[in-house]
Amino acid sequence: NKSQILNQCGQGWSTSYAGSATVDGVKVSKVHQNSSNESNTYYIESGQTPFIVRVSGNPSSKNSGDLVFSDFNVQPTIAAPAGAIPISQFEQ
Repeated sequence: NKSQILNQCGQGWSTSYAGSATVDGVKVSKVHQNSSNESNTYYIESGQTPFIVRVSGNPSSKNSGDLVFSDFNVQPTIAAPAGAIPISQFEQ
Protein backbone atom coordinates (compact mmCIF):
# COMPACT_ATOMS: atom_id res chain seq x y z
CA ASN A 1 0.00 0.00 0.00
CA LYS A 2 1.04 3.64 -0.31
CA SER A 3 2.06 4.00 3.34
CA GLN A 4 4.37 0.98 3.25
CA ILE A 5 6.05 2.15 0.06
CA LEU A 6 6.61 5.68 1.39
CA ASN A 7 7.99 4.33 4.69
CA GLN A 8 10.57 2.24 2.82
CA CYS A 9 11.94 5.18 0.82
CA GLY A 10 15.41 6.52 1.60
CA GLN A 11 16.20 8.95 4.38
CA GLY A 12 17.25 12.44 3.41
CA TRP A 13 14.58 12.47 0.71
CA SER A 14 11.27 14.26 0.70
CA THR A 15 8.83 11.58 -0.45
CA SER A 16 5.19 12.02 -1.46
CA TYR A 17 2.40 10.17 -3.20
CA ALA A 18 1.92 11.78 -6.64
CA GLY A 19 -1.27 10.09 -7.84
CA SER A 20 -2.00 7.22 -10.18
CA ALA A 21 -1.27 6.59 -13.85
CA THR A 22 -0.93 3.84 -16.45
CA VAL A 23 2.39 2.66 -17.88
CA ASP A 24 2.10 0.37 -20.93
CA GLY A 25 -1.39 -0.69 -19.83
CA VAL A 26 -0.34 -1.35 -16.21
CA LYS A 27 -2.04 0.61 -13.43
CA VAL A 28 0.59 2.28 -11.24
CA SER A 29 0.95 4.58 -8.26
CA LYS A 30 3.39 7.45 -8.62
CA VAL A 31 5.80 8.25 -5.80
CA HIS A 32 7.87 11.42 -6.08
CA GLN A 33 11.17 11.92 -4.23
CA ASN A 34 13.26 15.07 -3.88
CA SER A 35 16.67 15.57 -2.33
CA SER A 36 19.02 18.51 -2.46
CA ASN A 37 20.70 16.91 -5.53
CA GLU A 38 17.99 15.20 -7.55
CA SER A 39 14.33 14.58 -8.12
CA ASN A 40 12.76 11.32 -9.31
CA THR A 41 9.30 9.88 -9.87
CA TYR A 42 8.77 6.14 -9.37
CA TYR A 43 5.87 4.36 -11.08
CA ILE A 44 4.96 1.36 -8.95
CA GLU A 45 2.62 -1.42 -10.10
CA SER A 46 -0.64 -1.27 -8.15
CA GLY A 47 -1.25 -5.04 -7.93
CA GLN A 48 -0.35 -7.65 -5.30
CA THR A 49 3.42 -7.23 -5.77
CA PRO A 50 4.49 -3.58 -6.04
CA PHE A 51 7.10 -3.82 -8.81
CA ILE A 52 8.75 -0.60 -9.97
CA VAL A 53 7.88 -0.39 -13.67
CA ARG A 54 9.39 3.02 -14.50
CA VAL A 55 11.67 5.67 -12.99
CA SER A 56 11.69 9.20 -14.38
CA GLY A 57 14.29 11.80 -13.53
CA ASN A 58 13.61 15.50 -13.26
CA PRO A 59 13.28 16.84 -16.83
CA SER A 60 15.13 20.04 -15.90
CA SER A 61 18.20 18.08 -14.72
CA LYS A 62 21.13 17.26 -17.01
CA ASN A 63 20.84 13.63 -15.83
CA SER A 64 17.13 13.31 -16.60
CA GLY A 65 15.56 10.45 -18.45
CA ASP A 66 13.32 7.41 -18.11
CA LEU A 67 14.19 3.89 -17.09
CA VAL A 68 11.42 1.44 -18.00
CA PHE A 69 11.34 -2.08 -16.56
CA SER A 70 9.32 -3.85 -19.24
CA ASP A 71 9.83 -7.43 -17.98
CA PHE A 72 8.77 -7.00 -14.35
CA ASN A 73 7.03 -10.02 -12.83
CA VAL A 74 8.76 -12.31 -15.36
CA GLN A 75 11.06 -15.01 -14.03
CA PRO A 76 14.35 -14.87 -15.96
CA THR A 77 15.82 -17.93 -17.63
CA ILE A 78 19.24 -18.41 -16.08
CA ALA A 79 21.67 -20.76 -17.78
CA ALA A 80 25.45 -20.79 -18.06
CA PRO A 81 26.75 -20.02 -21.55
CA ALA A 82 28.36 -22.84 -23.52
CA GLY A 83 31.92 -23.46 -22.35
CA ALA A 84 31.53 -21.59 -19.07
CA ILE A 85 33.98 -22.51 -16.31
CA PRO A 86 32.57 -22.52 -12.75
CA ILE A 87 34.23 -19.88 -10.59
CA SER A 88 34.78 -22.53 -7.90
CA GLN A 89 37.60 -23.90 -10.09
CA PHE A 90 39.51 -20.63 -9.60
CA GLU A 91 39.20 -20.43 -5.82
CA GLN A 92 42.29 -21.33 -3.81
